[in-house]
Amino acid sequence: MGQLTKQYLRYVPGQVFGIVGSGRCIHLITKSRQKEKYVIVPACESVILWDLRRKVKILTLNCQDIQGIVSAVEIRPAFKDDMDNTHVAVGYSEGTLVLYDLSSTETPVKFNGHKGGITTIAWDPQGMRVASGSENGEIVLWDMVSEKGIVRLLGHKGRINKVCFLQNRNILVSCGIDKFIKFWDLDTNFCFYTLTLLNGVVSDFIIFKNDSRLLAGERELKCFSIKFVDEKIGKQENYCNKFDTVQGKLKIPKMEGSEEEKNLQGDDDDGETDDKNKMEQRIMKAKKRARDLDVGNVNENLSLSDELKKIPPMRAMYDVYGVSVTTLKDGTIKMATLHADNSIALYSSHVNLSSKNKDSDQFNKQECTLYLPAHRTEIRGIAITSFGDKLVTSSSESIKVWDKDKAQAIQTIECDYPLSLLLPPGDRHIVIGTKSGNIQLYDIVTGTRLDDLCAHNSNKENSEEGVWSMCMTHDGKGFLSGGSDCLVKFWKFELVEDNFGRQGKRLGIIQEKRALKVADQITCLKCSSTGKYFVVATFDLKETVYYMNSLKLLHEFYGKSMPSTCLDFSTDSTMIISGSKDSCIRIFATDFGDQKRLLKNCHQGGVTEVKFIPNTHLFFSCGNDGTIKQWDADNFQRITTLKQHFGIVRCMAVCPKGRFVVTAGQDRTIRLWEKTLEPLVLEDEREEERRIQEEEAGTTIQTPVVVGERGSEAVRPTILTKETEKAADNLLEVLVMYQQEESRKKKAKEKNNPLEEDESDDTLYQLLSRVYGTHDPLKIVLLALKKIKSSELEEAILILPLNLILVLIICIHGFLARKWNTELSTRVLLVAVRTNMPQLIACKESALIIRSIANSLPQAAREMQDTIGFNYAGLKHMVHRFENRNEDQLFIAAAEKVKNVRRRGKKKQKVRN
Repeated sequence: MGQLTKQYLRYVPGQVFGIVGSGRCIHLITKSRQKEKYVIVPACESVILWDLRRKVKILTLNCQDIQGIVSAVEIRPAFKDDMDNTHVAVGYSEGTLVLYDLSSTETPVKFNGHKGGITTIAWDPQGMRVASGSENGEIVLWDMVSEKGIVRLLGHKGRINKVCFLQNRNILVSCGIDKFIKFWDLDTNFCFYTLTLLNGVVSDFIIFKNDSRLLAGERELKCFSIKFVDEKIGKQENYCNKFDTVQGKLKIPKMEGSEEEKNLQGDDDDGETDDKNKMEQRIMKAKKRARDLDVGNVNENLSLSDELKKIPPMRAMYDVYGVSVTTLKDGTIKMATLHADNSIALYSSHVNLSSKNKDSDQFNKQECTLYLPAHRTEIRGIAITSFGDKLVTSSSESIKVWDKDKAQAIQTIECDYPLSLLLPPGDRHIVIGTKSGNIQLYDIVTGTRLDDLCAHNSNKENSEEGVWSMCMTHDGKGFLSGGSDCLVKFWKFELVEDNFGRQGKRLGIIQEKRALKVADQITCLKCSSTGKYFVVATFDLKETVYYMNSLKLLHEFYGKSMPSTCLDFSTDSTMIISGSKDSCIRIFATDFGDQKRLLKNCHQGGVTEVKFIPNTHLFFSCGNDGTIKQWDADNFQRITTLKQHFGIVRCMAVCPKGRFVVTAGQDRTIRLWEKTLEPLVLEDEREEERRIQEEEAGTTIQTPVVVGERGSEAVRPTILTKETEKAADNLLEVLVMYQQEESRKKKAKEKNNPLEEDESDDTLYQLLSRVYGTHDPLKIVLLALKKIKSSELEEAILILPLNLILVLIICIHGFLARKWNTELSTRVLLVAVRTNMPQLIACKESALIIRSIANSLPQAAREMQDTIGFNYAGLKHMVHRFENRNEDQLFIAAAEKVKNVRRRGKKKQKVRN
């Protein structure tokens, strides 16, 4: 345990807001039987459920212990009698698959089976299994009911782009960047067919028409017929229809197949009557046209144009990252799109598929858009109000004001491209420096522009204009600005006449007469809190300190290889920190102008912002590596590193009282880092960082070798992680305890004496008995096995040494004898025996135990099977009675309705008589 340092308190991640959606997927989700109202999208490390009509966030799903972004999302198919989607499978870039329940707050189920990021997910038609593909070309099949992996399929080379289950067969179809589409038989876990008639990488495909057609998308669309040899139908030629989307031509190459490999041999029964009618109509028109034009023969076979119809295109406003399509009962097609500008749109198109007239397609419109809760481009500036209750951010298209506690945008102001941002005292106005070289003043409440002043316009050719930096003076009565014209200009706030039709005065900006000419364009400037100095960083690789009142030079700092991008003064004005593109942070003293320390390799790619915590010598820095680091400028030590952003951290602001830090970056998220009362120990922090680095490097995790997996297409689905190592350690501990207790009992029995006290052995037993709440060693082993997650059980058993595997088999024999948890016992036994079969065969002691288990296990399995069958029959009987009761109630209600109608009719007849 390191020495406590009271001056260091830990900052932890807080709220995350300012993002609508990220990634490449979006799904319309059915909730409360509404198919076009809700969408679910990935948002960096979270998944967000949006209400498109009210434009509000309904639910946010995240898993705190996963360090990665969401790379794939797939909705579980709804049950037969329920339209609502209740479960969603989410894949992360670090290889974890998580199952969330939208209708419950329970802890989500996690599966670890991929060494690379997950790229695609698919549910089987029953919603009981999930297939996931990854960056390294592996496909893993998961059982959602038993929460365990089934098999890992190896065959693709490179990234998996899509996986899909067939509706009527136990077959999985996959495609990747290796230009192959593979068909996997999940009964035997074997690839029985590989489709190679493709010219480019297959990015996506769909299977439709009762599993009889496959439409693959590469540089063009190709449609294939799927036929199976076990369906004894007439001989039909396999064909592949290739549709050229540019020229609209139809080409028919052949796709040969082998009957020995359980090949594709097709099923054209579904919808065949409608297709033949379309074919007959097309042939009649073609023959008539051929007679009129005196051309040759007409194709009288079924073609792709008879099965597919092109609907009118729906054009999006921006680049589309993800699409989800659903069809309503009236034929309306709803399409939700996730755009590259951090927005969501819902489009609708009413298409009459049965009509012969192309003009029957009525409309194609954009129903709603969702973009106000976030910026549409990267955030480049951020500021905090004096009370710390609101945030102001700026991007290339707008300024937004946020309520920190509610994490919502309360004001959006359209503006020119801002490069710098300030909040004058009073928190009622915003000052921005634009890319065009102007300084603009906005009213926060009304969102109107009050002033637009030309400030910094460069007269040089091929020079970018812009107000690159602004800083407030110490008294808050004015500010300084610097830009591309190599001038530092001074501005002050004054009350001026209101020119917007209102009586009275308003805040205005007035330029002072003095200005400072510097040698090169200004990248950053900052005023001291005492009002005595200000420092200017320029493109000529130096920072210069000037006196505020006389504008005379005080110090110049040299020695950088790239220009500084950020500066800050400490509250007591004794220190200046600067960050530059050379990944270094420099600490200077203002009294003698000496460099106190050079901190190298602070942020890979460059430092983007540095900020002192008020009234301290502690400061934060952020950079292109996506991290935020806290430093001590007195002893030049790094305190902690905060990792949550994905991409460059563009800007940062510190609360005036140091209670929290807010950052924004390339991932378009705004993140809060809140200060806690937890002391931070530097030695423990460094030790934790070393442990994490070792885990990421894979030095502490060695994958166990299992006989028979090398060179096979189907191997075990799970991988070894730190969670499985912890589970294996716990299991090893209880097995050692059980072995010790059995040894003590055996010794006492041999001596015909009571159990002797052995402190070295009894200590572990007493401790575990208190933890698990029982004094039975065998019961403790069973409880330890139950605590291991189902998805981690197999790997935990593989880590155990052979001597403890034998102890585990002895424990399973005891479980079966007492009829304890037969299902878990059987699963553990199968894993332990299959993975250690050669060693167990060579061991004489294990042969007797396995032979005894072989005699007792079938009877225990039959009893469990009988119990499950009895319960299943009882449930079916209850369902049948419930349905009959509903039918009886329906007939009773109908009879009562008829009686009421007849009663009212008799009353009317009496009145007429």
